[in-house]
Amino acid sequence: MNLTIKYEYSSTCPCSLSMSKQYEEEYRQGKTTEGSGIASAHSQRSVATITVTYDAETDFHIEDLIELCRHALPTETQSLVKRADEQAFAILNGDNPMFVEHATRRISTVFNECDKLIDWEAKVEHLESLHSHNAVAYIRKERN
Repeated sequence: MNLTIKYEYSSTCPCSLSMSKQYEEEYRQGKTTEGSGIASAHSQRSVATITVTYDAETDFHIEDLIELCRHALPTETQSLVKRADEQAFAILNGDNPMFVEHATRRISTVFNECDKLIDWEAKVEHLESLHSHNAVAYIRKERN
C-alpha cells in the first residue's frame, strides 16, 4: 500500500544563522557599529512531500508516518502559539538549521531505519523568504 503526506516544517538557513552570529559578535567587540547589534537568521516555511510503500498486513498508519517526519524534521510549523511557545520554537529552529540537502539526509536516516517501510521517496521544498527562488531536493530509498 502507498501513503502520501505533505509535512510542513520551518527551516532556518545555516549560512544566515552563521552570519547573524558573526555580526552580533563583531558588534559586541566594537568591530562594527552598523545596525543595532541584533541580527536574525532567515527562516522559511518548508514542505516535505513523502510517499511510503508498506505491506498492507503491517501495522502502519498515517500517524506513524507523521511521527517519522517529526523525528526527521522536528521544526513542524505551528498553527497557534503563545509567546513562550514561539520562543521555544525559535530555539528549536536555531538548534536545527538546514538546507534542503540536510532535510533529505535527515529523512533518509529516519526512514531507512523503519523496517515497516518497503519503499519511500520524498520531495523537499524550502519556500524561500529571502531569495526569489525556492530550494528543492528529491531523495528516495536506495535500491539494492
